Amino acid sequence: MRSSGLDWVIVRPGNLTDGPLTEKYRHGFAATDPHIQVKVSRADVAHFMLQQIQSHAYLRQTPGVSY
Repeated sequence: MRSSGLDWVIVRPGNLTDGPLTEKYRHGFAATDPHIQVKVSRADVAHFMLQQIQSHAYLRQTPGVSY
């Protein structure tokens, strides 16, 4: 996929919860960042993914999403 020439973003969420949409999640952090909580609601992951449709911030990248 990386060499396909297509536009893509692979979202890497923490452990998924059934919590509410908060829009207060972190994204784009290093996998070794000790400040992440390694959990995020499905609603917040969906929000992040929808934002990527109009953004090129993480084009051809694999950002993490967590609290």
